Amino acid sequence: MNRKKLTEMLLKENRFIFIGEEAYWSDLAIRILKEGLNREFAPLNMVELEHKEIAYADFVPMLEAVPFMDQRRVVLVKSFHFAEEGNVWSKSELADFEKRMKALAGDTVCILVNHSSARSKSAKLTKTLGETMRVLSFERLNQKELAEFVAERFEQGGKSKMPPSLIMRLIDHSGYLEKDAKINLYDIDNMVKKVEAYCREKGAPDKNDIDFLFGESESGDLFRLVDAIAKPDGRQAFLHYQGLKAKGEANIKIFVTVGKLFSTAVRVSYYMEENYTADAIAAELKKSPYAVRSAQGLLRRLGRAKLIDMLEIIVTQDYNMKSGLIDEKYYGELTLKKLLDRAEEA
Repeated sequence: MNRKKLTEMLLKENRFIFIGEEAYWSDLAIRILKEGLNREFAPLNMVELEHKEIAYADFVPMLEAVPFMDQRRVVLVKSFHFAEEGNVWSKSELADFEKRMKALAGDTVCILVNHSSARSKSAKLTKTLGETMRVLSFERLNQKELAEFVAERFEQGGKSKMPPSLIMRLIDHSGYLEKDAKINLYDIDNMVKKVEAYCREKGAPDKNDIDFLFGESESGDLFRLVDAIAKPDGRQAFLHYQGLKAKGEANIKIFVTVGKLFSTAVRVSYYMEENYTADAIAAELKKSPYAVRSAQGLLRRLGRAKLIDMLEIIVTQDYNMKSGLIDEKYYGELTLKKLLDRAEEA
């Protein structure tokens, strides 16, 4: 599945069942349909309902209404219960719904969504309604599919293709393919955006840049920057920051690593509560003893709660920059100023 094929399908057909845990695809499909509506009248032509909250008698008029000042309208039923047992609609109502789907007007798009794939995929209603509606199963991707997804994302957002070797390196860092991994395609998408932001600032990345952005780093210059933030010493912090920039480090790289050092300190704090020694913590976290001692210093100066707040600042600023709310030219200085302000608070 890719965006082009999905868009073509959404334009040609009008009855869909979306199942599978990767909500990224179903959310994208819904976004594509929304963007295709007349913006001025979209609130009237985009109907979003929760299955358990809508009685069938109230649903039918919503399904059969005609588009208002537009060529199409969309009726979306979220968390649809595909098992007949426990369904808020009776068997006779479900049978009537099936008939209405077969006769659904071409100017109305109806979508049933449920991300609990284990139950929905094998449910009787999925198979019954699937004879009339297009069933799209958005399951977790395998390695080949994930590589294609990442490549397509780079082609959408960048000016050139990303080499397959770097795509695989990003995938390895993500952990998406590991058993019981919690990461999803939204997380992968955010990783791609981070690389795109880096490319806009510093040009095409190499494997070392990918390792730096998503792996571990213990650069002495960055430790000195973090130390100045923690004191807090604004003059020294900005000097170290400008020094890193003069050496060619990208803003995104600098603050990714600062965030990792803060995150390490938060993790170290939990082991300290259990009376682990520094060497034992280093072994548990697979960090150098120096990294653990630096983390302990951060904790003494800032405390866990403040470190968590500062991590939130970095995440928020990162999002604002990627969303265009902050000009990339000023992102670094603004983020550093916010971190220093939080460090200074009692």
